[in-house]
Amino acid sequence: MESRARAFPRGLATFIELRDQRCRTPYCDAPIRHRDHAQPWAEGGLTTVENGLGLCERCNYAKEAAGWRVSTSVDENHTHTAEFTTQRVGDTDLEPRRGGRRSRSAISRSESALRSLSTPPRTQ
Repeated sequence: MESRARAFPRGLATFIELRDQRCRTPYCDAPIRHRDHAQPWAEGGLTTVENGLGLCERCNYAKEAAGWRVSTSVDENHTHTAEFTTQRVGDTDLEPRRGGRRSRSAISRSESALRSLSTPPRTQ
């Protein structure tokens, strides 16, 4: 799934919400309020399911701070992983420390949930 627009279209945003369910930032379990790009759109990040993240408002703004980077990957089992790299407060060598990885397994599970949303209910 991909879009040429900066904003995530409704279907893609819904898919990301179903896949992620809670904020993707390690140690945060807040509800998703924003769907955003792991690699920023202004830096060439695509509006795709692979580059999209569900984040709470606080973490979405925090990841824009200097020293934060987010990268994503999808493995052969369709597990979407977001890796957050942050700068420690007070570090002067500018070497980032590795944040936690946060995976959401089985994109296929989300795909089937998304399909069920688009399937009209059965009538008796």
